Amino acid sequence: MKKLIVLLFLLFPLCVLNSMERNIGIGLGYMGIGYVADRNNKDGYFLGRFLNFWWQSRSGFGVIASPVNFLIHFNNSDHNLLTFANVSLFYNIFEAQDRELGVIGPFVSIHTLDINNPRYIEFRSGITFLGRNSYSQSSIFDSDLFAFEIGYKYNRTNGHGFYIHIGFDLIAGLWIMGPRDEARRHQREQEFR
Repeated sequence: MKKLIVLLFLLFPLCVLNSMERNIGIGLGYMGIGYVADRNNKDGYFLGRFLNFWWQSRSGFGVIASPVNFLIHFNNSDHNLLTFANVSLFYNIFEAQDRELGVIGPFVSIHTLDINNPRYIEFRSGITFLGRNSYSQSSIFDSDLFAFEIGYKYNRTNGHGFYIHIGFDLIAGLWIMGPRDEARRHQREQEFR
């Protein structure tokens, strides 16, 4: 019961912000692949980010928080990460009121609380592009159809490095493509009658 009450207290401010500005969203996150080059590691990796909570002001500044973020490296499993506190600050150069376009612009982020090393902390900065889809204008639920990041990272374990990654929200992509294919099929059936 305590967990339910805490969850309601956490979600209430999100609903209030949504009613005030309509620039708030909750998404399932995305999965993808990436490449990192730092002093100890030049390797590809799988990545995933689950449950993205985001807010953007009318000026274009915003915050994205994700409670779960993972990296699984192809060749070096010593560098795998599963972090539970992930926050990004960004500036969106798209119009602040257009939720359909998503985010493009500079960002800084912090990833911390790794499952293997609770004192782990990583800083990232660079350019991000998130192609968003809002299920409806009155809904706070969104999906990151396409995510692209390129930038610089630093942590005490691996030091300085550069990275690039691309990700897709597979569930939302299939959901969006589904109704269109069904509509095309229905249109073709109507043409043959």
